[in-house]
Amino acid sequence: MGNQYDRQLSLEVSDAANPFASTQAVDSTTIGTTTTFGDAGDTTTKIEFGLPTPGSSAVKGGTRPTAGFKITFNVRRGDTQTPNSLDVTIYNLSEETMNQVSTKEFRTIKLQAGYPGNFGLLFQGEIKQVRKGRTDAKDSYLTITAADGDSAYNYSAMALTLAAGSKPTDSIQQIVKSMASGAVSRGYTPDLPANGFVRNRVFWGMTKDELYDFCEAYDLTASIQDGKLTFIPNQGYIPGKAVVISPQTGLLSVPEQTQNGIECAVLLNPNIKIGQLVQLQNTAINQLRYGVDLGSQGANYQLTKTVKLNAQGLYYVLAADHVGDTRGPPWETKLTLLSVDAQIPQSQISRTNIQPGTTAIRRN
Repeated sequence: MGNQYDRQLSLEVSDAANPFASTQAVDSTTIGTTTTFGDAGDTTTKIEFGLPTPGSSAVKGGTRPTAGFKITFNVRRGDTQTPNSLDVTIYNLSEETMNQVSTKEFRTIKLQAGYPGNFGLLFQGEIKQVRKGRTDAKDSYLTITAADGDSAYNYSAMALTLAAGSKPTDSIQQIVKSMASGAVSRGYTPDLPANGFVRNRVFWGMTKDELYDFCEAYDLTASIQDGKLTFIPNQGYIPGKAVVISPQTGLLSVPEQTQNGIECAVLLNPNIKIGQLVQLQNTAINQLRYGVDLGSQGANYQLTKTVKLNAQGLYYVLAADHVGDTRGPPWETKLTLLSVDAQIPQSQISRTNIQPGTTAIRRN
């Protein structure tokens, strides 16, 4: 699992609309410094901490956190239409760097972090706000708030008609095309019906509303994950090998059955993705206390369906929050999970979660 010093972090901010599509070289530096470099007029600032990261010799293995910047981060990810978000705070940057980031209208940010052998992308998206401040007379900070696909989700619009005979995949193509200006591309899409529309299909209005209507019609959940518009069947999940969670692989807390799902914390793991499966292995789960009064009986029955335990330990990742402090305790990924065969009534799913066309989600 590694101790609290065996960890690494890479943070990039750029004034390019989509600077992460191609790899750019970074000059070697010493730990706790920033490197600025340009590409076709774009500027990127990179801050690194911890062990060597792929493609960079900027930091040295075994360096204690106090040798570099104090950086805190909180990434919130879920399977809802509402964009994922990031808050990252860097302490005691030079005044020049703080001014550069806060005044050059940097547009995008990318955060990678992890432990040895498990370093990866936690977040990339658009910078929405940059704030400067001080905790006391000695220490200053810069806080960046960002959202994944925020402009594409909130401001994209559609005005077109698909001819009769067009297929559901044609609708997805047009929805993604309308979001392209916000640097959103197509992500995972399940198999959809091959039959075409009987009549013309009109798209008119905000893309997020058209997206909601499309997902309702085909029993899907849609969300933007790392700049990709992802579709997941309400009765399914994204295929792939389930990430095993156990005390041996980084489980930090006893999983807790709550009204929101199964909640637990693991050592920071960028491989845990929204909509995929994890397997809770060889671990006990603290079970939920149900109400004993007569009025709670209906809610109790529903909870046995929505937040049930799974005999095989297979769970769908509903939410994953990545939290860390370069001078604090071990970095964590806080999970909210649903049993792979959970049943969620339509009445309990908000519009931002995309209401399904059937009465329940069945992941079995």
